[in-house]
Amino acid sequence: MHHLIRALLAAVILMLVISTVWAQSIPVSSNNLSGTITATNTFQQIQGQTNNRNGCAIQNGASSSSGDSQWVYFGACTSATKAASILLSPAQSVNCAVGANIVLKDPVCITGTSGDAFFANFQ
Repeated sequence: MHHLIRALLAAVILMLVISTVWAQSIPVSSNNLSGTITATNTFQQIQGQTNNRNGCAIQNGASSSSGDSQWVYFGACTSATKAASILLSPAQSVNCAVGANIVLKDPVCITGTSGDAFFANFQ
C-alpha cells in the first residue's frame, strides 16, 4: 500500500513540474504600426488578417477632449462603417482580445480626420 501511495505522489509531483514548465510563456515581439489618418472618413487598413496575431492595442493619438474621434473596425475595410465600428474618443484605446484566450484575427481598419495620429501595436 505504501508503494502505491508513493507512486501516486511521485506521479502528482511529476505532473505539477510538467505543468509549470508548460505554463511559462515565451516573449513575443511587438510590431508598431502607428501612423496617421490618410483621408478623412475613409477607412484605411492598419494590419491585414493574420492567424498569428496574439494581441493588439490601438489608441486615438489625440491627447485632449478637443481632439477628433477615430473609429476602429475589425474586418474588411471595404465593409467598414462608423456605425459598425468602435468609437475612440481622444486618448481612448481598444484591443483585439474579446475573451479568455480569444484574439480577433480579422483585418484592423481605422478612420478619423486626415493627419490625426493613432498608436497601433500588434503581437
